[in-house]
Amino acid sequence: MKLRLSIIILPIILFFIGCTSIPKDIMKPSEDSLSVKQMQSRRYESNDEKTIMSAVVSLMQDTGFILNKNNSELGFISVQKTTDAVKGGQVAGALALDIFNAFLGIGSSNTLEVDDIQKINASVVIKPAADNNGVVVRLTYQRIVWNKKGEISRVETLKEEEMYRIFFDKLSKAIFLEANEI
Repeated sequence: MKLRLSIIILPIILFFIGCTSIPKDIMKPSEDSLSVKQMQSRRYESNDEKTIMSAVVSLMQDTGFILNKNNSELGFISVQKTTDAVKGGQVAGALALDIFNAFLGIGSSNTLEVDDIQKINASVVIKPAADNNGVVVRLTYQRIVWNKKGEISRVETLKEEEMYRIFFDKLSKAIFLEANEI
């Protein structure tokens, strides 16, 4: 009986699995992807990728990041930094909610849900410009935030334009210093 049921159900399941299709726009970039890519990228007129890589590594280490991976052949650098994620307003709101719930006789632990620590990951790709006249540097920041319970509360790509502008301003100076051995 079980064998007959399997023989009938298996083709039905395979039929429905075979009927699913991949959406046509799966590889279509999002509306803001071009502007995000432009924010994350800068072109430098130097073709000296090693000097630029050295400047990136030095800059990241100077700003507290720890080097995870550095592959000069691929032009790839990965760094990470652990920092505090506590925000006063978030803590105050959670504490007020816990006090209000206690007043109503409802037990709650909203203060354990607030952000505690975060790991900021940065990846840098350095590659020749399309016209082979210069180098393009692309930086992406991601962060993982844990709450006071030790649970991951948020994983996100950081898209604050100011962060990228500051990095590339500092990188321009670091490249100058590296190139001139200052």
